[in-house]
Amino acid sequence: YGLTPFMYWASWAGYFVLISAVCITVISLMLLAVAPVVSRANPLLFVCVLVASYMQQFEFAAIVAVFFDKVQNASAMASFMNLIVAFLAAAMQGWLRGKSKVIWYLAGLLPTINVYNGVAATLWLESLYVCEGGRCHELGLSFDNLWASSLCPVAQDPCPQPVEVFSAGESILMMLFDVALYAFLAWWLDNVWQGEFGTAKPLTFCLDPAFMCPRRRPPAVQGEAHLDVNGRTVAMSIRNLRKVFGRKVAV
Repeated sequence: YGLTPFMYWASWAGYFVLISAVCITVISLMLLAVAPVVSRANPLLFVCVLVASYMQQFEFAAIVAVFFDKVQNASAMASFMNLIVAFLAAAMQGWLRGKSKVIWYLAGLLPTINVYNGVAATLWLESLYVCEGGRCHELGLSFDNLWASSLCPVAQDPCPQPVEVFSAGESILMMLFDVALYAFLAWWLDNVWQGEFGTAKPLTFCLDPAFMCPRRRPPAVQGEAHLDVNGRTVAMSIRNLRKVFGRKVAV
């Protein structure tokens, strides 16, 4: 399209930001006010969960799009893969129950699973109690119970049958970590995967000091076309090229 890779991805990101901002606003109003499913939740934390989930979705689509040359094919495959991981995340919620925190953290590296964990923690805090110091509170998601992992179905302390959950704070941290991880993977794959145009970089290009600290090369000296350029010997150099179409000089 005649754009630099940065401008190309920035244009798609800007388009996605506009669409996701509308969706986040509508979902927040619906669940916080119109149909108060999470009416006691802190709006800032709830919106943070939604924003992180949409950012993950965009970056996962960017990773899938690297392997396709046509926008239509990339869009169709990204939508299909997002549907698959959504079903996988829903199925794993029951399987993860009772597993160690290490298993939860490893599963949270997969797309969408930590989003389900965050939403589930929000709903648990909305309906169950946090019991501390002989008192039980039903507060919804807030900064005070962000790291609560043991909830009680009844307002009784000590709790007769506590429910162990993956805390909302851990879920949000995993979502933010995945946002950074997927952004790096999308950027790295876009550089090392050989597409229809351009030249793929080595797998470890980001560790190359020449890439991390680039220096401006001096202008080429006439008669030195045989010298190495970026570690490769120039085999052929075309100079004074002239193209004429009809009576007009094109080059």
